[in-house]
Amino acid sequence: MVKVVDSPSCCVCRKGADTLGVGLRRGMCRACYLRHWRGTALPEGAACVICQERRRIVLRWTKVGVKRVVTCQNCGFIADKARPRPASPEELLALLHRERRGARERRRNYVIEPADPAERRLALRRARKRLRG
Repeated sequence: MVKVVDSPSCCVCRKGADTLGVGLRRGMCRACYLRHWRGTALPEGAACVICQERRRIVLRWTKVGVKRVVTCQNCGFIADKARPRPASPEELLALLHRERRGARERRRNYVIEPADPAERRLALRRARKRLRG
């Protein structure tokens, strides 16, 4: 007896076959099948080593130093384009950490030092709007 499934889905990424536009091959969509065929299939429960992204559709293998690690497309692109290349995931994380996020918030007060002769502003840049009356 043959069991017919109305809407099969990829056994790896769980996409429905009707949304892919092509049939399944060995129970996998085209992208997952090619990854499996090349030997680059993602491990079960994979996540980006930098930002912990878990969506399989945006995960990929990236060479960091001498080993391959799973990264998302954004972190992997930066690792590929960085010169010099990061030697470890920790170096990549340091590269991706922006200095501005660790600094004080500049939106609170636009006048840095009113006594400074180079400072031309005497008041906040965005003054409150006057009430119409």
